[in-house]
Amino acid sequence: MTLEEVRKGIDSVDNQMKELFRQRMALADNVATVKAQTADSIFKPEREELIIKRVTEDMDESIVKEYTAFIKRTMEVSRKYQYRRTLELRNCFPFEITSDALEESAAFLVLPEHQHLKFSFKCIDKSGTFATALTMIADYGVNVTDLQVVSVETEEGKMYELTVDVEANLLEKEIQAMVFQLSEENKDFALLSSY
Repeated sequence: MTLEEVRKGIDSVDNQMKELFRQRMALADNVATVKAQTADSIFKPEREELIIKRVTEDMDESIVKEYTAFIKRTMEVSRKYQYRRTLELRNCFPFEITSDALEESAAFLVLPEHQHLKFSFKCIDKSGTFATALTMIADYGVNVTDLQVVSVETEEGKMYELTVDVEANLLEKEIQAMVFQLSEENKDFALLSSY
């Protein structure tokens, strides 16, 4: 096969994957609809682990890690879509600005002219969790302007505490979806300031 023929083959596979992706997002929309009505959790790590185990059982050992990464990433993208759709379907932000999600000492005010949002959360010390959290932010097209990471010991074991400053305004629906996802998929999420 020539390189040109290989590229044509890749283009053909990519077009097939695009159609399958559309189908998967339509199904993700159905999941979001049900979960918005039932207030069920979008992120279910145990279920995702079972799915990954099942779909990788018969995968060629030489590409099983790559396929696992592909499946995990597909699930992450699907969850992102479900969080946004759930907010649209519920027509509300998942928590009030005055709720427990805010640091108690913070005087929290969001104005339309604000260009930055600062928040913190913890993620477990497990391969990929730190990267997944940062990828989650990037998937929303949000630029991180400051990142502080501290390793902390908790009752659950070692965790990373991230304090993140991003270029964003919490009044935007996409940013609300990002905050919703981060708060649901990480421990001790807190909004710190908007400025």
